[in-house]
Amino acid sequence: MTENTNTVNNSIDDKSKEINNSEKKSEKKSEKKKFEIEDLIKRIDKKYYWIIAGLLTVILAYLTFSFAGMLKSGMFVMVRGDLAETHVPYIRMLCRHILNGETPWYSFDISMGMNTSLALAYYALSPVNVLYLIFYNVDVNVVTAAVIIVKMALAAIFFQLFCAKGLKVDDIKSVLFSICYAFCGFMACYASYHIMWQDAYFMLPLICLFVIYGFEKKKFAPLIACYAYVFISQFYMGYMDGVFSFIFLLGFLAFKINKENYKEYIKLTLRWVGSGIIAVLISAFVWVPTLLFLLINNPPDATDFTNLNVTVMEIFNSMFWGQFNDIIGRHSYTYTGLPVLLLLPFYFLNKKISIKEKIIAGVTVAFILICYIYIPFYKFMHAFDAPDFFWFRFSYVFSFLLCILAVRQSMFIKEIKISGAFKYLIALVLFFSIEYRLQKLEAIPETANTPLNLIINVLFILAWIGIAFLSSKEKVKKVSLAALAILLLSVEVVSNMNLCLYGKTKEGAYYNWENVVNHSLDLIYENEGDSKNFYRLIVNNDIIHNSDSFFGYNGVCDFASCENWRVRNTLANLGFATTSRMTTATGYNPVANMLLNIKYVIECKYMNEDVIYTNDQMYENDVDPVINLYSKTLNLGYMVNDDMINYSFPGRNVFENMNDILYRMTGIEDKCFTRISKDNIKYVYYDSLVYQNPEVDENMYFMEFYSEDGIVHLKVTNDDLKKVYAQFQVENPLAEEGDFVYGGGVNTVNGHDDIMNLSPAIELPYEETSNEFLLDIGRSETSEFKTSFDNINIYEFDDDIQKEFFDDLSKEQFVVDDYKSGFVRGHINVEGDRRLMMTSIPYDEGWSVFVNGREVETLALVDGTFLGLQLPDTGTYEIVMKYKLPGMDKGVILTAVGVLLLVVMVVFEFVLKKKKKKEAVAEHEAE
Repeated sequence: MTENTNTVNNSIDDKSKEINNSEKKSEKKSEKKKFEIEDLIKRIDKKYYWIIAGLLTVILAYLTFSFAGMLKSGMFVMVRGDLAETHVPYIRMLCRHILNGETPWYSFDISMGMNTSLALAYYALSPVNVLYLIFYNVDVNVVTAAVIIVKMALAAIFFQLFCAKGLKVDDIKSVLFSICYAFCGFMACYASYHIMWQDAYFMLPLICLFVIYGFEKKKFAPLIACYAYVFISQFYMGYMDGVFSFIFLLGFLAFKINKENYKEYIKLTLRWVGSGIIAVLISAFVWVPTLLFLLINNPPDATDFTNLNVTVMEIFNSMFWGQFNDIIGRHSYTYTGLPVLLLLPFYFLNKKISIKEKIIAGVTVAFILICYIYIPFYKFMHAFDAPDFFWFRFSYVFSFLLCILAVRQSMFIKEIKISGAFKYLIALVLFFSIEYRLQKLEAIPETANTPLNLIINVLFILAWIGIAFLSSKEKVKKVSLAALAILLLSVEVVSNMNLCLYGKTKEGAYYNWENVVNHSLDLIYENEGDSKNFYRLIVNNDIIHNSDSFFGYNGVCDFASCENWRVRNTLANLGFATTSRMTTATGYNPVANMLLNIKYVIECKYMNEDVIYTNDQMYENDVDPVINLYSKTLNLGYMVNDDMINYSFPGRNVFENMNDILYRMTGIEDKCFTRISKDNIKYVYYDSLVYQNPEVDENMYFMEFYSEDGIVHLKVTNDDLKKVYAQFQVENPLAEEGDFVYGGGVNTVNGHDDIMNLSPAIELPYEETSNEFLLDIGRSETSEFKTSFDNINIYEFDDDIQKEFFDDLSKEQFVVDDYKSGFVRGHINVEGDRRLMMTSIPYDEGWSVFVNGREVETLALVDGTFLGLQLPDTGTYEIVMKYKLPGMDKGVILTAVGVLLLVVMVVFEFVLKKKKKKEAVAEHEAE
């Protein structure tokens, strides 16, 4: 019995030992696992936080665009607004020329043919855009999303590196504030509108890091590379990076210089100046031709600058969540995440931060604030420009500065008392409430400030205060707290950015437009066969004004900050709708088509925005495009009278202009356009009025609308059934509120709106039932509106007389045998008395013309608009036209000088380092 009992006890002891051993092994395993995780975190802290910052930004940016329905299979597309109008078309134009082996510096895909130096330098030369080239055949919306996300990730990566290497902050908080900078207000507002500005925004932290590196390590080659990058990728915004890096350098020097080292820092500052000069030289191949283009094509009627009236209170207000309701106007876009907003006052109250540092930071903050509200400083930050609409293009530098101060204060976050944080919260609530009340009293302009926004901001701030409080507790796991902070910031920045993605283009509208144009172009190219002859086409009722650049056909239209204003002015005088920044297809007419080599006009019909149609479905649903072929279209060049050399249009009446230019070209006195008697014109008013006011000007027409339904129904009776055109002639447009728009004409199918004061020649559609030509003139968004016109010109058009002019001019035409961007080769047979060949190629000093192998002088015809040349006698001539970008030679030489100086600097730094190393070794051996 005893033996059995002992056996049982031994067995129990053995089991107990096994359990204990198992538990110990489990504990050891747990401890080992815990140790491995902590060790991994330490390794990540030191080496890989920049990767985490980049990856998190990629994920959050993807979520942002996904929630906004702007990725593939969403309701909306990325390519919208100015991104659709300018950036993507010019990027695709650049890629297409590269893939076809053509020069990228000239294209017939924009404004009838233009020097593209400014278009590319301002809109398309970011090296990140190589993704568009690599994935040229991929959906451009997908590639655009990738480009934006890559740039945001680079902003986070470079900011984290700046924190780790420049500020010596290498913990998890640097990742948090890197995300804050990546999703700052500048980025949120311009994310899918102005992607070319993003290069300056993501390069700024790297530039400032290499400023520090240059002065500490005495190596400036990396800084030169950064400066050259931003000057090449976006010279305008690169200037802003240069300005802020200089301000940053002043702060750095003020902190570092003392009596003992000032001579050394003066030498290093001179090297910094030299670095900037070398970077400017390296980028000269871009900015020299661009500057020359700007000097030659600076339009005298550029858009006026709208005076600043933003207040400091509004700037502060824009730092809150959800305070962006428009990318145009008074907003300064200074949102950098609520954690930054919360930490800023404590930075300046922190006793552990030196007074000297706080003074430097305070002066820098004050300087940027002055730039927001004081026009001379504002212009200085914009390269002495006065931009309209998208005002605060330099706001990202303020976001960068605020994030730096927040990172500095985060090192002392445990010093913040919870009571102080709540007092600050109460102050913010009071500020928010008072501002909202002032808006209701109309004492200050209205913003997106609402009671709901106040509640959301308070909830976010309370959550951040809670995280700050927990961070001071020893028992709280830092990894869990960091994860919670990043999760909270993710919710904040993603939701805030989604609020900024307003005015989205529906997927159906975009893809239907793309399908219509592609299908139409396929039909046209099939009809043309292998013909090498040059012709132009336009797409009417297009959703963008640069579809010629987007799709790659020889077009007429343009919309950008760059333009050939002489071409735009001439097109306006021939009936096209233009402004100081655009030329649209609206307003074309048969005479303009004939003279400008416009052979096809694609009429886009209205398409359901919620359905994407295939080509077959377009036909079935009666939205198939209409392709108009104009048989009476002259070639790219033709012989005219010498009157074209000094020709200027007689006025703003486009119909009399076309009559006059045809007479001067040919000497034929017949007129294509004849004014219709006022007895045949009627107006039917609906809540609106057309009148003449003798007290102001008896010869001026005024048009007023009093409600949202305001409309004028223009009726023209004409028994001859000839075509009828109308022009609302304007010398100096006057509009008290809103834009005057019209709809219903042949050129404005299904209510497509264009600004009325552009003075286009509108063809009136004919109504068979009433034997009348009708045009509905509608209005836009405001409830009360008034505009004026110098004249309302209504003319009938005679096809037979146009044929008379066509037959005369088409006898001696330039036949194009081959062409590509910047090159045309063809022949012409001269038989009559005319010796002046006029082309519809815009005049540019870059063109060289060779007749039978010999270079001849080029002429600027029709108000200096078109390229022309004199031919000596009758006979057949081979004519070759070659384009060479003006200023490119000088730019390339300066770039070569810059690269050479960079090589010399690198060699000098290497030799100097080697010399100092030898001196140190010799000194050590001597000791």
